[in-house]
Amino acid sequence: VPTLPEGGIFSGAFWTGAFGGFVIYASIQWWANVNSDGGGKVIQRMSAAKNEAHAFGATLWFNVAHYALRTWPWVIAALASLVLLPNLADDELAYPQLIALVLPSPWKGVLLAGLLAAFMSTIDTQLNWGASYLTHDVYRRWLSPGREDRHYVRIAKLATLLLIVLTALMAYRVKSVTEAFKFLIAFGAGTGPVYLLRWFWWRVSAWSEIGAMAASTVISSTLYLAWPGISFPLKVVLTAGGSALLWLPLTFALPPPTMETLVAFWRRTRPPGAWAPVRRAAGGGAAYAPNSLRADLAGWAGGVALTLGATFALGLFLFGENAKAAAAALVMVAGGLLTARWMRATFRPPENGKPAGTASARSE
Repeated sequence: VPTLPEGGIFSGAFWTGAFGGFVIYASIQWWANVNSDGGGKVIQRMSAAKNEAHAFGATLWFNVAHYALRTWPWVIAALASLVLLPNLADDELAYPQLIALVLPSPWKGVLLAGLLAAFMSTIDTQLNWGASYLTHDVYRRWLSPGREDRHYVRIAKLATLLLIVLTALMAYRVKSVTEAFKFLIAFGAGTGPVYLLRWFWWRVSAWSEIGAMAASTVISSTLYLAWPGISFPLKVVLTAGGSALLWLPLTFALPPPTMETLVAFWRRTRPPGAWAPVRRAAGGGAAYAPNSLRADLAGWAGGVALTLGATFALGLFLFGENAKAAAAALVMVAGGLLTARWMRATFRPPENGKPAGTASARSE
């Protein structure tokens, strides 16, 4: 772990050095993120599952595969490129040049097919997600409501083509993949807290989200244009903090959703946290008791231990640190057991007529 530079967080070295980056990534960036509650792309896939239990299992597997399995081939290839290609002028050329150097011709074709498949998988997710926003949340709601479904399908196809053209133009202008990725993270940093708090606080409304999105867009774009030399960790902190100065007052100043809407949401999901007024309005006694925040936090801790334990166990094993790999594997097993226990309590068989495969039987 990098060390704290002299002068602490108020020194320029903190925000430009390794320690500042580590602190921001580990403690802030994971929640100051547009996908802090999973994001629309993940929710698309969860909505396609058979039930909540299947959706949770698939999402858990995605996280394990995403972090524990997919990371290490990248790391190994990157370390190999440092040895085999030590004098590259552009770091982003390392991977293609490593392919040209070490792979025989047949395997280059296989790798190209795999890269294209992964690229298309990402592209179709983004296009479907973006076209659904443009079609249902903009066109259908504000421009042309009440039309037949066939009409909206045609509009969605046109929206997809429009997004393809705009994406191609933006990709042509982007000079660095790394900088584009950092910009997108900072761009959505102000929305992350709202997306998390809307599940735990009844006052958060659509106005809170609109305020956070507007503030995050303006602040992050201004920082990139007016202060191009600012470090990435500081961009994330300023965008998240500055956005809160807008969306928090909006949350209190503007009315929340109607109590009828909140009660319907409460009875369907029973979220823990600051929902006391809605709980009182919903009534229903024990049948509508809130889900246990303590149990959910335990499930979250188990999932984190499982994923990080698997990630470090595999990496340490690959680098020959077998004792440390065994310790990480124990953390992985403990996290898996805790997660399995949470799943059994959450998705237990139906009781009192409640449907199976959902969280509806919890806390009864």
